[in-house]
Amino acid sequence: MSKSLDEAVGKSTAVLSGVGTLERYKEGGLVRENAEMLTELGAPLKLDAPPPQALAIFPTYPRILSRLGAADADMLRAVDAARASLALLDVGAIDLDAFVRVLSRVGIDGSNDIRIDDYHRLEPTMIKAVDSLNKAAVGSAQSAQLYNMARCRQLQARIDMLGLQESSDRYATFQHALDVRFHTGGLDYAAVTAQDLAPGDVAAAVIVGADTNATAQAILAEAAAGGKTVVDVANERGMDAQALEIFLGLVYLDYTDDPIKEVHGAGVTGGGWTG
Repeated sequence: MSKSLDEAVGKSTAVLSGVGTLERYKEGGLVRENAEMLTELGAPLKLDAPPPQALAIFPTYPRILSRLGAADADMLRAVDAARASLALLDVGAIDLDAFVRVLSRVGIDGSNDIRIDDYHRLEPTMIKAVDSLNKAAVGSAQSAQLYNMARCRQLQARIDMLGLQESSDRYATFQHALDVRFHTGGLDYAAVTAQDLAPGDVAAAVIVGADTNATAQAILAEAAAGGKTVVDVANERGMDAQALEIFLGLVYLDYTDDPIKEVHGAGVTGGGWTG
């Protein structure tokens, strides 16, 4: 019961905090990340002569915007699930209190065990409390999965915004990054171009394939056949979205991490592949 209680409280509150807000002076979380990406996407459109990297990603804008829209939807569902989990937790707390009250009145027999008649009175309240708290824990786990799915979609959008499809040479650095981490470069440049795929799809497909014993091409084909995203396929295959989020983040950091500046406390910056 204590594990379910901790999980319900911990995950639900973490999701509500992580989704964040756009309230003035309190901006933060995933909603702020979405807003910042939309601002970044809009900046090149205001230029008379956008740089080649910006031009390379213009055709993927509809896909990127779709990812951000799906991330918004996941955030809303995550918040709803977290609130439902906390509501179930309120019920569970009442059931837990009832169980503790009965437990405090049980008698002990000569074997230092609960008397059988007291146990029969205690058992229904125990089962009810366990069931209520488990339902709250399940709800919090669902909210955390949705939250991490939203983060996965944001990271896919971030990877797309790197402009890795600008040229075969630039895409080759991406394949190298995938090969170093997952021992496969995914699809080659010709296949990606022919199938009109974005780097964010390829990265996610490689990761999901590695986790679920499938090839990246098989994951992409499954997504296309069902009209789904790779993130949705990962969820249906039972993959923990947090694991997908972590590995997508590592791929993204291969391009944005600057170890030299980090040593001097300057954080991360955009740049070439450093892995």
